[in-house]
Amino acid sequence: MFLLLSRLTSALLGAFSVTPLYWVGKMAGDRRAGLVGALLLTTAFLHVTRTLAKAWIEQNIPAGAKIAVDWPVHGPPLATPEFDAPNSRHRYNVSVIGRTGLAEHPIAWRREQGFEYLIASSFVYQIPLIFAKEHEQRQQFYASLDDQFQKVKVFTPAADSSEPDFIFDEIYGPAVTLYQRERTGPTLKIYAVSP
Repeated sequence: MFLLLSRLTSALLGAFSVTPLYWVGKMAGDRRAGLVGALLLTTAFLHVTRTLAKAWIEQNIPAGAKIAVDWPVHGPPLATPEFDAPNSRHRYNVSVIGRTGLAEHPIAWRREQGFEYLIASSFVYQIPLIFAKEHEQRQQFYASLDDQFQKVKVFTPAADSSEPDFIFDEIYGPAVTLYQRERTGPTLKIYAVSP
């Protein structure tokens, strides 16, 4: 239900951003110009970081690999034995780590549990936590991932591969920092866990 609501919210925000473009184009030229402009804006964001990451994973990570991800809706939509993700070619053994994300467990726990890959999402690791001590611990954990594991791929929404600042309202669709983005979605970092 949550996934459906988040997708509906995203679709509504997308419609609200495309509608003014349609009307501006219609006033400047004709209805076709507005429609073409609206369609171009819509198709510009079809390749969101989550779907790009999914396509890369299916080409580069073997089916059945054990993967830990931050929260279900902020990572790539991977098929599992229990969940049929649309347009999937492979199924993976995915464990969603909730609450504070991957930082919920210590680094050693991932190796003990036999994880082969980790996927960190900026929509999780950049969310400020209420309690300063917990927030600092989580920041230290995510900063340590580069030292502890091999970063194999990064997907960013920015054209220059930088990571835009986190603005909570942009989880549903970029409105504030649209000028900084080539695509929508969080920054996704994929790490290989070696034994």
